[in-house]
Amino acid sequence: MYKIIKENEYYRMLFQIAIPIIIQNIISVSLNVVDTIMVGVLGAPELVAISIVNQIFLIFIVLLSSLNIAASVMITQFWGKGDIDEVRHSLGVSLAIAVSMGLLFFVPNFLFPESVMSMFTTDVKVIELGITYSRIVAFTYIFIAITFAYAGASRSIERARMPMYASSIALILNTILSYILIYGVFIFPSLGLKGAAIAILISRFVEMTILISIIYTTKSILVAPIKVLFQFSKALFIKMFRLIIPIVLGDGLWILGTTACLAIYTHMGTDVGAAVHISNTIQNLFLIIFFGIASACGVMVGKSIGERDYDKTFLYAKKNIVLTITLAIISGVILILVSPFIVRLFQPSAIVYDYSIKILIVIGLGLFIRMYNLVIFDGIIKSGGDAIYSLILSSATIWLVGVPLVYIGAFVWKLPIYLVILLAHVEELVQAIITFRRFLSKKWIHNFVK
Repeated sequence: MYKIIKENEYYRMLFQIAIPIIIQNIISVSLNVVDTIMVGVLGAPELVAISIVNQIFLIFIVLLSSLNIAASVMITQFWGKGDIDEVRHSLGVSLAIAVSMGLLFFVPNFLFPESVMSMFTTDVKVIELGITYSRIVAFTYIFIAITFAYAGASRSIERARMPMYASSIALILNTILSYILIYGVFIFPSLGLKGAAIAILISRFVEMTILISIIYTTKSILVAPIKVLFQFSKALFIKMFRLIIPIVLGDGLWILGTTACLAIYTHMGTDVGAAVHISNTIQNLFLIIFFGIASACGVMVGKSIGERDYDKTFLYAKKNIVLTITLAIISGVILILVSPFIVRLFQPSAIVYDYSIKILIVIGLGLFIRMYNLVIFDGIIKSGGDAIYSLILSSATIWLVGVPLVYIGAFVWKLPIYLVILLAHVEELVQAIITFRRFLSKKWIHNFVK
């Protein structure tokens, strides 16, 4: 009877949290594909420029996501315990750190974009295009930081629809503005890549404004005067900071590793860089459901730990792993089958098309391993508070296995790009084997709100 109750509760929480996130991601990724297609029509240099700037954004987003995971550990456990004041104070800590991170990214991307772009490419035209784009979108780092803090807290208290509404409206607005400003529609001039940057700036500000407005008009438990949000105790700040640092540091080292891999890919040639960007854009369509599952799993794990029901914690985690692997195998097959049709939408050259198809076949074959790692890291190990273990494993595998293999494959063995991507998947396999043993040990379960 206990098991039946827990399974019913599992599916209720899974759908309640995951579905709004999945819907939000469907809209987000779909519109990103449209944006990439619109920019791709301008030419390969524009596509590579936006790809490089987006990689910097990816570093920021990953670090913010890491902060959100750490904050979510505390918020979900306080939510499970029923301590609303500490939920708000945890949001305050998250906001303070997120905005500080936003400022750290704003400064180099606004003041020194040429130096940043030069780390990824030597193509003068790509660098010039990237400088203009980067200076405009640099302001969005602050908007995104505030949005992420409130969105993460909303999901942690099982209110995933609020960020879904805000992001969906903003993303649709971004696509409309991109079309108008890139190509010049109605009374507006054709601004090309600059137009895409202005569209992102406006839509990110709108997203932040809508989300905060929804939270305050619906009188969410997150509503509190600014003074109250930042009246967190020194003990709470230290506890969260000790949790945040290893998670952010681990994910930071990991994303720097993936950025190093991207730099290697782009130095293999502009066509290779364009193919990698197209392939990454398409694969994101197939990752949507897994980000939803990982987010839902994190809330379910954290809340059950706060309730001190550790049997339920392990049950939820196990069911999420099985569900993830099953869906990832199916998604990988579909990705391989439909990739030729989707790649053609980007109107690539013959060589970029060939590279993209072969890369997507490799990605499709290894998708179940990557998605298992996503859910077990972000949805289970980190959400269980096992921060130090996460730091050691994620940073060690990318820098000791992933980056060296990619470098050797590209510049020593001089392999084609799709085989270099295949070598990058060895790191995922190593991670998967090690993390499964940790999962079975249950040593990843930590209660911070006893």
